[in-house]
Amino acid sequence: MDYVLNDQQLLKPSDYNYYMALPDRTTLFFNFFTLNLLIYKGRDASKAISLLNGDCHINNMDLKKNEIHHQLIKNGFFIKKTISELEILRQWHNQARGNNQHLNLTIIPTLKCNFRCTYCYQEHFPITMDHNTQEALTQFIQKKIVNNGSLHITWFGGEPLLEVDIIEHLSRKFKVICDENNTKYSAKIITNGYLFCSDVANRLKDCSITQAQITLDGPADIHDLRRPYIDGSKTYEKIINNLKEAAPIIPVSLRINVDQTNREKIGGIVNQIKKMGLKDFVHPYLGQTYPYTNTCSDISSDCLTDFDFSLLTLETTLELIEQGFHSFPLPRAVSAHCMAEKANSFVITPEGMILKCWNEASEPEAAIGHLTEPQNKNMVDNNNRWFQRDIFSLDCKDCKLLPICMGGCPYIFNKTGHLHCHSWKHNLDESLATYYYLKALENEGQIATAFEEAVVEMKSFLEDY
Repeated sequence: MDYVLNDQQLLKPSDYNYYMALPDRTTLFFNFFTLNLLIYKGRDASKAISLLNGDCHINNMDLKKNEIHHQLIKNGFFIKKTISELEILRQWHNQARGNNQHLNLTIIPTLKCNFRCTYCYQEHFPITMDHNTQEALTQFIQKKIVNNGSLHITWFGGEPLLEVDIIEHLSRKFKVICDENNTKYSAKIITNGYLFCSDVANRLKDCSITQAQITLDGPADIHDLRRPYIDGSKTYEKIINNLKEAAPIIPVSLRINVDQTNREKIGGIVNQIKKMGLKDFVHPYLGQTYPYTNTCSDISSDCLTDFDFSLLTLETTLELIEQGFHSFPLPRAVSAHCMAEKANSFVITPEGMILKCWNEASEPEAAIGHLTEPQNKNMVDNNNRWFQRDIFSLDCKDCKLLPICMGGCPYIFNKTGHLHCHSWKHNLDESLATYYYLKALENEGQIATAFEEAVVEMKSFLEDY
């Protein structure tokens, strides 16, 4: 936001300013609303701090302090006194929750799975989406889609590649509907990777699937214990070989689920991916294991605390930098924490149940609707439950990280009554210092480009506001 103001009385510091000093007398200034980072050293840092603390009498400023003052205004560290950033965030949040321009579906073609992961939160049933349900789903999309909008599909399971024929059949139908309505179509898939060979990857690419998420939990000795095949056999080597074949066709976000039992083994899988020459196609990141449902409640003693997971994420980021990877957890402005809080976002099960969160994929009692059956009172109540949380009446309203967190996971809040905050909150200084390090190591603008793309939606909303 670029405010050209001459009267300092019209300004106030943003509620989302944060600054911290590094050992070399460099001070980092970050604004969680605009996502702008400024770096000042020595006396310049002191001048910036004094300005933010109220010492902004323009007539008494030296030239350098006046320059810093204008930089702080330009980057949103000072805003008009008439502006309420909290109210802007509230409007942006409410607008996103009710927006019907963008239809986001997670589709589960089958609840069958060929793995038996030790921490899985789902029950696996031998259920596959039949022809009638597929037709009902197609009609559902035709009713929900809008002209000049978008449709995004996430293929999920069970293991979705057990039913790749269904993925192909439905993808063709969805793309025709989108073409007829001038609607943007996109898709990704979450798979365990066991069937993700080059032939399958090419079939998925023809379905306009442009990203795959696959999980490896460490080197072979760790992964094979945590993510065995349904008959107990090993799966690591098969997935690794598939990555070598298929990742150059469809880029892979490589999720590494971590807890106390494998936290020391992360480097092993990172090193192997690099040695295979896949660092440009496979992008590792950490996933926090959490006892989401009763099915996986026995793993709770092994789960990392939020603080420990945050710290481990920072350590892993630095390791990835050392290894030459270019995928990092960037701060980004979000209108809502996840799709579950948006009215036009749904999870579709093989039986045709409509849910809001994939953590409930095997819980029919959590349905908010059905593709072929009328909505009952329990379904209405289930749907309303997802929109009852008001993050602007919780502790979130006073948190500097609100613009990048928006209250954290609504599923965990609904289950426990506790907020599941953004990982930066637990190690804020370390997180900001790591981000500064990333910015300093920009490689031909790659990190900067990703950072700029992350704030486009927020900037667009602010321009409208």
